[in-house]
Order: sequence, then C-alpha cells, then structure tokens
Amino acid sequence: AFRTGAVHSDSGFNLLLALFDSTITYRALYQKRLEIPPLLDLLMLDRENPRALGWVAQTLRARMAKLPGEAADKEALLALAPDPDVWHLPELCTHTQELHYTWLELTLAQSIDSAWRLSDEISRRYFAHANAPDRPLGGY
Repeated sequence: AFRTGAVHSDSGFNLLLALFDSTITYRALYQKRLEIPPLLDLLMLDRENPRALGWVAQTLRARMAKLPGEAADKEALLALAPDPDVWHLPELCTHTQELHYTWLELTLAQSIDSAWRLSDEISRRYFAHANAPDRPLGGY
C-alpha cells in the first residue's frame, strides 16, 4: 500500500486498516482522520494492539526468552529477532517528495529478513537433529 501509493487514497487507507483488523481501534483513537503518523503508530508501534507489528515482535521476544537453553544462546536468538525498540515514528513517517517511505520499507524488509533468519535458527537449534544425534528433543 505504501509502495503503490494506495495508502494515500481513502479506500487504500481503509483497506490497510481492515487488513490489520484495526478499523474500529483506529476510529476510536483518531476518528475520521486519515493520516499516516497515526496509522503507523497503530499498526507498527502500538504494543497494546495485538495486530500491530510492535506487539507481535515484543511478544515473540518474550516467548523466545522462555526457550530452553543457555542464556548466551537465548541472547543470540534475541539478537536475530525484530526489535521494535529501534523503530521510531518520525523516521517511519519520513518520505521523499514522491511519497516513498524509504525508512518504513527498509524497516519492514529488515524485519522480514530477521524473521526468516530467526525461523531458520530456531529450526536448526530445536528441530533439526541430523547434526546432533545424541541431543534430546527440546535442547535439554
């Protein structure tokens, strides 16, 4: 929606809210304003909104901290996870004259890449047993 510019039309904006199942929440907080900063705040940064990427990343990090294993191993996994603490609304809202949200797109691309690397590493550590035949399930 941001790459195509669809978010700048009423229908594109509303479609993005619907995609995140956040229309009612957005309207309750921001009434009828169709502005990018409140949209990104709700869909990216809001840690109380279970449909926001910030909530998902925060919850993922909390669940990963509970995985079995050594603290150093868990820290290494956490380093791979998307970190909403480094996402800031002013940067996410920065755009070119052509309304390209380069920082937002970069943040999302990095988050996708992080999620794939994290998934691969969790699979390798906890589910792939070809390299460690004597290792019991669950990493204990």
